Amino acid sequence: MISCYILENNKVVPYPELDIDKITWCDVLEPSDNEIIEISQKFKINLEDLEDCLDLTERPRFNYDHLLENNLLLLRVVQSFEVELDKRATNPIGIFFTSHDKILTIHPLLARNFNDLIDVMNRQPIENAWFLVTELIHILIKQLDQVSQKIATKIIDLQNKILRAPSVREIHEPFELNSYLIFFNTSMLGNVNSIKGFFTRNRPIIEANIPLLENYDDVMTDSDQVYNFTSIYRDQFANIIDAYASVINNNLTQVMKVVGSISLILMIPTLIASIYGMNIGLPGGVTGSDRITFIVILILSFGVSYITWLFFRRAKWL
Repeated sequence: MISCYILENNKVVPYPELDIDKITWCDVLEPSDNEIIEISQKFKINLEDLEDCLDLTERPRFNYDHLLENNLLLLRVVQSFEVELDKRATNPIGIFFTSHDKILTIHPLLARNFNDLIDVMNRQPIENAWFLVTELIHILIKQLDQVSQKIATKIIDLQNKILRAPSVREIHEPFELNSYLIFFNTSMLGNVNSIKGFFTRNRPIIEANIPLLENYDDVMTDSDQVYNFTSIYRDQFANIIDAYASVINNNLTQVMKVVGSISLILMIPTLIASIYGMNIGLPGGVTGSDRITFIVILILSFGVSYITWLFFRRAKWL
């Protein structure tokens, strides 16, 4: 699906057709082979670069095509505002800025909040394509920041769940969230380096326009903060994983206490029965049909076992 936009009165406005001379921004979602070829020819973009942006495993990076003079900023962005542990933490989006100041975004999946980008960008005037691409990157970074805050909330909830869980079996999320957080944090690091590479390549143009430079500084500040915060969350969650391991050890110790205590309690009557079951004469042994002595031995066995059970209960082993 191809969507086109123009700048009109400093606002981003949809345009009905792909007219390379009139549009400022073209967004491509899940393109077919024919659409990729068409986009490559009209925007004069390397076909392999377009295909890389559709690879869900592609890493964030910045690349400048010296032959075609195109900037490629490949970022990892969120798919939704929810922390869905059964899905990828981030997905790729390619942002091309051509030599003719045309913007092309291409992504394999539609983010649930991508359609709201136009409304968000139009809250302030967009003077030209440079301001548009900077604002687009800024919004994508802010979305990552919102998800990082939800990750922090989920970490706190999971921490309380781990510390209060009566059984390890009730906790199945720690390692899923840990993997999610690692991928998210790694994506943010790649985004930061890619945005810095974009600035380094286009430094003269950006620094020549003070408002544009301020916008870029805001982008870098937000992206650095998101990366730093997620790094803190990653370290914090490493401590929670240690607590999780402690819960496992404590529960295992408690199980062994119970098993050992029950074994000891059962061993006492077994020991007494074994002694009096030997084929030798013992004081108080049962001879003939001496049922009273037999009953006394049973009472003694269970009495000692009961006293042992009370002792373990007071020691909170049972």
